[in-house]
Amino acid sequence: MNIDESLARLMESGTPSFSELFYRVLFQQFPQLEPHFVDLDMIHQGALLTMALATVVRHAESCNRATENYLKVLGHRHYRRGITAHDYDQFRDAVLVALAEFHGGDWSEPLADEWRETLRTATDTMLRWHTDEQVIY
Repeated sequence: MNIDESLARLMESGTPSFSELFYRVLFQQFPQLEPHFVDLDMIHQGALLTMALATVVRHAESCNRATENYLKVLGHRHYRRGITAHDYDQFRDAVLVALAEFHGGDWSEPLADEWRETLRTATDTMLRWHTDEQVIY
């Protein structure tokens, strides 16, 4: 399985199954992050997570202006909510744990490496939200 097949499974599963799994893992492993989500509709947040992961994969495949701008806007929104660079590392770790659980026996170290690098590229872009005056926040 490669990252595109992994993403397709995630998208086909419906938003609640992966997003609920992810947020359960995130809050169990990093309970200090839960306050960032207190006032959010988690069903809506799950849909946003799924869409963001699709954009993250597309951005890694072909860094274009649209995906770069989307990630910078997303980074700015996270910044306004008090999300730190360290929190991004914890998010990435939780995504990998959730994906491993989600895929079960189809999960492999090469797939984990592919997701890890893809998430790193995206979070690096998100953390550069302030470097481009052309992005509208």
